[in-house]
Amino acid sequence: MSISELLATTNETLLEGSFFAQVQKSTEKETKSGKPYLEWDLADATGLITLKIWNNHPQFHSAAETAPETLFQFSGQWTQNKYGVDGKGWKFRVLTSEEKSEFLAGDPTTREKQNSDWADVIAFLSQIGDPRLKALCNNLRVRGVLPAHRRRVEKPSRKARRIS
Repeated sequence: MSISELLATTNETLLEGSFFAQVQKSTEKETKSGKPYLEWDLADATGLITLKIWNNHPQFHSAAETAPETLFQFSGQWTQNKYGVDGKGWKFRVLTSEEKSEFLAGDPTTREKQNSDWADVIAFLSQIGDPRLKALCNNLRVRGVLPAHRRRVEKPSRKARRIS
């Protein structure tokens, strides 16, 4: 489930579910009676929520030591009211390496759209007739878009070095 799906499907009735999210911001606060709690801003590719972690939560102390940008899976029962999303009996765990890669790649709809758009860009690049423009576009593509392990760094020709 994504954050946008969580927001769209929760109400005041408990909903069992889990979602992946990144901690964008962690803020330590106190209740009116002086008890500590945390507010986490959680994000995924589809949305943002704020989750309160009360001092009686079993994972409160590990949550307090968590660095922003950590990726987690949140599982539990969720509700939503005028104050936002709240959980009951929920827990969190750090994502595995495989889950991190999946999360950072975005939701399936976004990944599909990006792959389709990338295929269009490559098709347009292959149709460029002017050799100078084609070389420039290929150079930008190789240096700026492909993952580091697939990049090929080319030395500029003597003519290009004289022009610079």
